Amino acid sequence: MEALQSFSCFGNVDSTLRRRVGDLVSLLWDLSLGALTNLVLLPRNAERLAEEMGRLRNRKEDLSRKVSREAAQPDMEATNQVKGWMQRVQQVDSEVADFQASLERQSICITGLYLGYVASEKLKKVEALMSEGGSFSSVVVDAAPDADTLAREMEELRNLAGEIKGRIASEEAANSRMRPADHVKSWLERVGACLQPSEGDLEVVNRLIRQVRRLKEDGDRLLRGRDLVSLAPPDTVEELLTVPSSSIVGGEETLAEIRRHLNDDTAGVIGIYGMGGIGKTTLMRKLNNELFESGTVQGLVFDVVIWATVSRDMNILHIQKQIGDRLGLSLSRDPPAQVNKQASSLLKALRGKQFLLFLDDVWIELDWVEIGVPHPGCTTGRNSKIVFTTRSLQVCTDMVADRKVGVSLLNEAQSWQLFRRNLQGDAVLRSPLIRPLAKEVVARCGGLPLSIITVARSMAHKRTPNEWKNAINSLKFRGMDVVLSVLKFSYDGLQDDSMRSCLLYCALFPEDHEIGRDELVEYWVGEGLLDEENSWDDHIDIARGRGHDIVSCLQAACLLESGFSHVTNPYKAQNLQETVRMHDTVRDMALHLSKDRFLAMAGKRLRKLPPAERWGFAQRISFMYNEDVSEFPSGLPPNCPNLSTLLLNSTGIGPSAPNGFFEFMPALRVLDLSRTGIEEVPMEICSLLQLQYLNLSWTSIRSLPRELGSLAMLRQLDLESTSKLESIPREALQKLSNLKVLKMRNSGYFTYREVVDVGSLESLDQLGDLQIDLGTCRSLRRLVKSDLLSRCTTSLTVRRKKGYHRTDGDDGEQGCHTAAGDDDDDPLYGAGGSLLQGIIEELGHQLRQLVLYDDHEHRNRFVGELCFQPDQLPCLEYLGIHSFTEKAKIVVPGGGMVLSILQSLRTLEIYGCHAEFRDLTWAGGLVSLQHLTLYDCRGVNQVLILGQSCKPSHAGSRRPPFPVLREMRLYHLPALSSISERPLLFPCLEALLVFECPRLNRLPLGPRSAPKLRMIRGTQEWWDGLEWDAHGAGDCSGAKPVFLPRFRRMDLGKMFVRRASRIRRR
Repeated sequence: MEALQSFSCFGNVDSTLRRRVGDLVSLLWDLSLGALTNLVLLPRNAERLAEEMGRLRNRKEDLSRKVSREAAQPDMEATNQVKGWMQRVQQVDSEVADFQASLERQSICITGLYLGYVASEKLKKVEALMSEGGSFSSVVVDAAPDADTLAREMEELRNLAGEIKGRIASEEAANSRMRPADHVKSWLERVGACLQPSEGDLEVVNRLIRQVRRLKEDGDRLLRGRDLVSLAPPDTVEELLTVPSSSIVGGEETLAEIRRHLNDDTAGVIGIYGMGGIGKTTLMRKLNNELFESGTVQGLVFDVVIWATVSRDMNILHIQKQIGDRLGLSLSRDPPAQVNKQASSLLKALRGKQFLLFLDDVWIELDWVEIGVPHPGCTTGRNSKIVFTTRSLQVCTDMVADRKVGVSLLNEAQSWQLFRRNLQGDAVLRSPLIRPLAKEVVARCGGLPLSIITVARSMAHKRTPNEWKNAINSLKFRGMDVVLSVLKFSYDGLQDDSMRSCLLYCALFPEDHEIGRDELVEYWVGEGLLDEENSWDDHIDIARGRGHDIVSCLQAACLLESGFSHVTNPYKAQNLQETVRMHDTVRDMALHLSKDRFLAMAGKRLRKLPPAERWGFAQRISFMYNEDVSEFPSGLPPNCPNLSTLLLNSTGIGPSAPNGFFEFMPALRVLDLSRTGIEEVPMEICSLLQLQYLNLSWTSIRSLPRELGSLAMLRQLDLESTSKLESIPREALQKLSNLKVLKMRNSGYFTYREVVDVGSLESLDQLGDLQIDLGTCRSLRRLVKSDLLSRCTTSLTVRRKKGYHRTDGDDGEQGCHTAAGDDDDDPLYGAGGSLLQGIIEELGHQLRQLVLYDDHEHRNRFVGELCFQPDQLPCLEYLGIHSFTEKAKIVVPGGGMVLSILQSLRTLEIYGCHAEFRDLTWAGGLVSLQHLTLYDCRGVNQVLILGQSCKPSHAGSRRPPFPVLREMRLYHLPALSSISERPLLFPCLEALLVFECPRLNRLPLGPRSAPKLRMIRGTQEWWDGLEWDAHGAGDCSGAKPVFLPRFRRMDLGKMFVRRASRIRRR
């Protein structure tokens, strides 16, 4: 040190030089005396180093636990200071470990000198790190925002919103008047805005994350609360449909009289009476729709307008249910609901309101108190009204109507006007020989509108005087029988006895029932009403074709009416069947003509079947749509030697029918036990050797008896939706040599196995209609390879089944098994989708319904093209495509609108398909398409792209897109910005439904684009945000006033619940 101090004499030496010299002296000191000191202190320093390193490790572990605990909070992370400290500790720890290893190996003095120096230096580092590790004020900070964190938070928020919507849907399903509470709607709107795609810097991402978290916290509080929904006020009035035969010819004066009474403060109850078919219901519907269009009748405004149908089989609960639905009350139409309790709820809801209640088809006196309707004179001064229709003036008297309005028969001029309007071309009336005969025919109709319309339709194709003279001779009934006599004229004028029997068969359905055309025709086939000479071996579709022709003829004769389309109820699950209705008066005629042969007690809410002695005379018995039967007839089993049809569907008879119940029905041909709740097939059914139609659908049966194979005459077997059906003995099917129809969609039989039991099905060489679900590549291959099955399969749903594998039983049955190791591990549609093309090619010419699900369960999901060639699937009426991956897409040859593909397709539904499903321009060319549904297809941004390259592919074709489309449903399409860039002509469109399409702010509708459009349904917010200026795409500016009266606010609850139900059925 003295030597070092001696250098101070060089006071004028540059400071840099002094510093370097000082470093050199320190180095020499360390290499001499310092090194010797470190060598002497090496054992002590090594020991202290180990101790201090242990303390440092402990501090690091304590700090790590603290960091882990605090960083567990959302998006928190360790500070950079802490991270750096831990890295330095880790490095020093490694260096100390190396030092300790070297210390153990050192053996010479030189090494000791070096290790003494190292020990001293490492000890200094450890002590410094110990000091630094105890000085941290905080160990974590907010993590830097990133896109992955934001995406995860948004997905959690989206799931939370879905859960809240589901809760709302359940509430609204229970009560149609429930609506989301205002604060819930506000939250959902904020969620929708927050979930919109956005880009930005880290600050923007961080702000979005904070916003999403706040919304999640608010959503959690909403779920814990009980105020998600609130009771919304009902719509003032709902539009009612009128059937094509409706007319008010001659009814203008009656309408004017009713309007005057509605504006009369002293007329609280108004009765409209007249004979059946005279037009009472038509007049009342006209009044209802006037209120719907204008909101007032001669200045009178109502808070709510209610329509309820009473019918002959009056049921108080049913009336209460209809009224309650319009008021937003959750009432029941079925026991054990209490009439008095529900009446109190109605009274409370109606008191203080100015209501108008329409009651249609009243047959007996109604007690207002029992129903729960306050008398209009007792509504605290409010000018409420009750208007009802009845066929009896006495009912008006019994109900103390303040005004009684009789609907008169048409006079001669009015009758002639109505007759000419419905003759479908009155050129024949110019003939001087036919015109007087036509006048006489009209006179024989007695001024009854229904009779005039019916006879006019019947005479539409009569061109000679002799045909008209024969018609006059047939109209010979007088007096009170005039209605039946006129209708019987049309009945007698039907083509043959088969057609007349088909009409009478319709009376087996309940009054005012919507009868499915396909269901009706199936019954007719089973009864043999459509059989012709030597037609037993004809394909089933030939008989069905005859049946549909008969339905059309009966509609043309106005003996059947077209049913109301399902689009009138936008929440109802898609019904591929068209329906027909039988007018009350026509049904009365049919029951009158068949009173000695029919026992028709459908829809009468029976809980006890009539005595067995009443069954003996019957040829056809219908107890469909009744209550759960608690008591069967005395004198069982009933002896019915002539019975050919027994309809028990939708009437609960319990797990099993009484023993021997079907024993003495040797002539039975049609037996419908669907939706009866049975769990086993009664054995005596297997002795009904004449049975041709057996319906066990929607029952809980678990197996079929082997003896079923003895039904050699059986042609139609319906096992649809028998979800618990596990086994079918081969003997039960193999002997059904005449079986032509086998329906097994949604049946547990195919759910519980890997392959089709071809050995059982291929023996059915008469089979012409097979409807099944399949779920493995192996079963699909076997189906395609079977000539018989591929030729007769008309409905196929392809969906992977879970957890079930095939084994063969010892008794020739196939049951459900869950043993691993025998599963079909091939992709559902084959490698690259090759099997899908095989299905289309082999089954395509007879398939009417095809539903395809993506292969979610397989590691290699479908990737490729769903390609439809012009000559494929010529008969396909329904196509459903579900949940295909982003790498799957639909292609058509040539692109654009190809008018030659899928020419029979009436319904197209696409669910959960993304990315490549960007536009559906090809669907615009489907010439028969009536129903289009797009649901949760996030890649669809435009339905039609009609550029120069997307014109119809047929040369010279001028057909517009969607030429017969009746209904378009667009649900949850976040990218959809346009249906079409320019206005389109939709000549047949009746309903447009839009939900959760936030970017769809324009509709391709000009003022005259959709002349038949009756309804545009969506949320109020969506409607209010629509832009009607087309920005160069055509003039839409005048469309809003045209379509505003047709807008209906979306009922979210029903939409969610019914859609979920529909998907489960598919």
